[in-house]
Amino acid sequence: MNEDYAGLLKALREAPDESTESISIDRAIHDGRRTIRRRRVLGTLGVVGVVAAASSARPLFNAFREPPVAGPPPGRFQPLQIWGREFDVGTAGGFQPYQYITGRIFHMVALTSTARPTNEATAVATLYAPGLRSAPLSAALQLEPIEGRPVYVVGEDSGATTITWEYADHCWGTVAVYTDPAGRAARARHVAESIHRRKTPVPLTVPFTVPRRLFGPEDDVVLVRVPYGALDSEYEVAVAAADPEEPTVVSSLTSAGIHRPAASEKPNTTIAGRPAIVDGGLNATVFGVGSGYAADAMADAPLDAKAIAAAVTLAGGKGTDEPLR
Repeated sequence: MNEDYAGLLKALREAPDESTESISIDRAIHDGRRTIRRRRVLGTLGVVGVVAAASSARPLFNAFREPPVAGPPPGRFQPLQIWGREFDVGTAGGFQPYQYITGRIFHMVALTSTARPTNEATAVATLYAPGLRSAPLSAALQLEPIEGRPVYVVGEDSGATTITWEYADHCWGTVAVYTDPAGRAARARHVAESIHRRKTPVPLTVPFTVPRRLFGPEDDVVLVRVPYGALDSEYEVAVAAADPEEPTVVSSLTSAGIHRPAASEKPNTTIAGRPAIVDGGLNATVFGVGSGYAADAMADAPLDAKAIAAAVTLAGGKGTDEPLR
């Protein structure tokens, strides 16, 4: 499993209390967390930081655009699609997208350096569902607007700079950049300017299935991760029991997916007669799924990560948007 995505899942699952004021999903996907709890509130995810000076140089980017999509009235929450890519992301600020994650309350894009691309995020863009977030409440450094909409620096420290901007009426997103401090705010703004919401989402599928019986009776897919561009080949779904009355609340997250393992990934056990890696009982990887893929799973008791990983099967054709069978 990609370490950035594993970090995101773990951060969403950890819950020292029910507050999320200090949790940032774009930092979580970069840094990862280690404590796992039973419940996670996904809403009101914010970035807390010290405001610092930043450049607002005019952007240089390569992006494709469609006419703007109008936002909802203030305070009206509109969930995003789980099985549709709702945003186009260009190459900008020295970054290119390589991973796309969808959920009802946010879509996230992981970006890497265009000069030295890797499978580790050096910038992360998070697009929150319409009506979920609003302008920063505290004073923040304002950058040059994007298409007439406000842009603020809301987080600045030795490890990252984070901006937030209004991408449509009452719709907000963030970009966090994890590079050398010089020019990070300007680079983050370039990334934000390359992002645009589509009129028609791109349908998403994953090339695997896994038995539904291995999950909870009310579980369903709440997050989907797919490659964006040619740099990545990993697919993952996160499964949980979502609360129909509170769409930003889910039960403990479980994940299943596939990836093409690197030469450095060495089995330490076997599962169902196949080489495998088991890490602490919560994470399992089973090799030899087919087409060069290994299967991954992360699960908290009473669910079984080893059983889930062993049961992942490649789907034929163009994949499926119903991986739980």
